Amino acid sequence: MKIKNSLLVVISLIISLSLLASVVYAGFSIRLEKDIPMCEILAVPNNVTFKIYDSATALTPLTSQTFLAGEWSADHDFWKFTTIAEDMVRFKVDFTNTDSLTKDMELWIEIELDGVVKGERERIKNEAWALFSVESSIADDVYDKDINPKSVTITSYGLVIDDNGTWVGEPGVGPQGPQGPKGDKGDTGPQGFQGEQGPQGFQGEQGPQGFQGEQGPQGFQGEQGPQGFQGEQGPQGPSLFDAVVAADGSADFLTIQEAIQSGEKTIFIKNGTYELTSELQLPDSTSLYGASWQHTIITGSSRIKGGSYIVIKNLKITSAIGWSDAVCFDGEYNVFDSLWIEPAGAGGGILSGAHTKITNSRIVVSTRFPINVGSYSIISGNYIDGGASVINSYSTMTANEIHCSGSIASGAITGSNFCSISDNKITNSVTQSFGIMADEGSSITGNYIEKFDTGILLSNGPSAGATCQGNNVSRCGGTAYEISAGTNEGYGPIIVSNNTAHFPGGKGFHLSGSRIICTNNSVCNAGTDGFFGWNSWQAVISNNHTENCGGIGFNFNDGLIDATFTANIAFNNTGAGFLLDASRSVVSNNNAYSNDDYGFKWTEAFYCTIVGNVAQNNNPGNWNRTPIGTSEIGLNIK
Repeated sequence: MKIKNSLLVVISLIISLSLLASVVYAGFSIRLEKDIPMCEILAVPNNVTFKIYDSATALTPLTSQTFLAGEWSADHDFWKFTTIAEDMVRFKVDFTNTDSLTKDMELWIEIELDGVVKGERERIKNEAWALFSVESSIADDVYDKDINPKSVTITSYGLVIDDNGTWVGEPGVGPQGPQGPKGDKGDTGPQGFQGEQGPQGFQGEQGPQGFQGEQGPQGFQGEQGPQGFQGEQGPQGPSLFDAVVAADGSADFLTIQEAIQSGEKTIFIKNGTYELTSELQLPDSTSLYGASWQHTIITGSSRIKGGSYIVIKNLKITSAIGWSDAVCFDGEYNVFDSLWIEPAGAGGGILSGAHTKITNSRIVVSTRFPINVGSYSIISGNYIDGGASVINSYSTMTANEIHCSGSIASGAITGSNFCSISDNKITNSVTQSFGIMADEGSSITGNYIEKFDTGILLSNGPSAGATCQGNNVSRCGGTAYEISAGTNEGYGPIIVSNNTAHFPGGKGFHLSGSRIICTNNSVCNAGTDGFFGWNSWQAVISNNHTENCGGIGFNFNDGLIDATFTANIAFNNTGAGFLLDASRSVVSNNNAYSNDDYGFKWTEAFYCTIVGNVAQNNNPGNWNRTPIGTSEIGLNIK
């Protein structure tokens, strides 16, 4: 029989899973339920989110809905927390975001608690379950099922089928009668509305594999799994040492002397105190390895002697004999690493020949040399306290912290020719001697020096120059930088650049001799002159700065010869800004202002080019007189 269009057909569909859920349609709600192990829930969630996907691996859900507190329910008391894996909590919601779903979709469901996925994504099986209307004015729908009502009533019309199954609705509308004769073909009517999508057809054969797509985003890292069982102990590997020494008798030898006398070459020394009653003589190619430099201690009234190719690591050495060095090697290619050397007497630290390497050690002496090594040696990363460390030609001393607390006569670092001394921090308890001294061909860079009579003393020789760059000298009692060059054309130049001098008691820079290139240096608060030059032949003095000095900013009264003197600044000095005696030189673009004497004072100037210089606000005047001599004087501001 036919029923009017206003009659709502009730359709039902049942979903059966370990979780309870319903396939939904636009305008309907479903009751979703999902079980989560209690051990995965650390606290009562603030919100619960159900997501529905069209596959097990889809990244984007078809629909989702988040339920705040009070919009979801659970059948568990969260205050009774348990870690038993079988204990489950069932979350229940009425899901209404169903507009994007149809009955023939393959659907998968997933749950998030406070934004964190819990449990696994599961497929919803297409078995019958009742759907419920979102609006109470619309009847519940039971899809593709028979209905068994007592009668059928249309709200806007009334009773249409009574409880006997008889049509009592609009007259002329009832059960269908026999088919009548075929009538004439009528006109084609307008195209009707498109019907609902039919059921999915059989799957066709698999097509060829497409190109691989771009890799998707990396998923969340899973929780760390439980620690595995400890494996069986492997076989013992080969020993790194020929012998082991232990003061408590637990090893091969009781004393280091015994191990040496037995002919062993590579010796491990356990923690303990080992007293030397006689001189410990190490044969060539011997290696001593302590367990730790704090607790493996060699003491006594003697010293360690040796030759070449010896390695000593991880030991504390306090043994001493008079004025002798604690470690005294007359050979070369020796290695000292991670040592603590602090002799009890007045002796020195380490004495060794060429190609010595001393690293990561603490060396403390009272009067003698902490380090005294031959040529081509490397001294790096050490803490040194005491007298002067001596390095010879072609050696490197870098990144050490040096403190001179004892009586020193020859400075903190005494270098020879072609040495590299860089990035050291050098301080002193008293103002005496010098921080660094080096000779021809040496490079002194990036060092910090504080509280010496002279910060850096550098001289060159007849075959090569030297460099002094990027150093900082502070609070010296005398001159911060003493730079001494040769006096003939054969000597190489000395390059002095990017250095600073703060609060020297005397001069900032004392430059003497020929072919000095002095650029981009600064001096502040010197006790006397900022820069002092003597016999400056073929010198280049440029882009330097003096400020608040107790004497003259730039004092070159003893001769600029064939020199270039340009772009220097003298500010607020007690003496004149510039005091110059020049011949055959270029003096240009210098600036003197706010000095307590003349900005520029000239002794004489023969055959010079003087141009572009500026003097302002100096007292008693900016320019004391026109230079004497035959010079080309351009435009200067005075």
